[in-house]
Amino acid sequence: MSFYQNDEIFAVDAIDGDFKINDTIEYSIVSIVNDNSNYAFLDIDNNGSVSFNDTVLRKDYGADNYFTVTLLARETNCSALSEPCEKNTTTTLQILDINDNGPIIDSNMTYINITENYSGTLPFGQIIITDDDFDQDKCSFNLTM
Repeated sequence: MSFYQNDEIFAVDAIDGDFKINDTIEYSIVSIVNDNSNYAFLDIDNNGSVSFNDTVLRKDYGADNYFTVTLLARETNCSALSEPCEKNTTTTLQILDINDNGPIIDSNMTYINITENYSGTLPFGQIIITDDDFDQDKCSFNLTM
């Protein structure tokens, strides 16, 4: 599944123990952390819907594509007489690469001449094929003659 800017990726739902008394709950994102770096590519609305606020590409974050997301639910107009007015929760978000780039043939060769009795033990040319998807070591290509 692919998500884009403004798509809901998950939702938070906080339940107020003193229902109908100061029962409006506001949501916020406390932090999005990866390898001790903070990021800000998520938004949360008043209903707890979490979405991307920008296009997120896995390759922008390197191999460590796990993010610890800390969210806060806060009861508005709370007097905090008996219960706390806010609660944090933490979840892990993983950004996965998708196969959205086709292979690119980077070669100036258009013709390769091979002698009639070629034994196949020596290379006779080179064709370079790349793929811009992040996990390139999983790519395989076949050349048939």
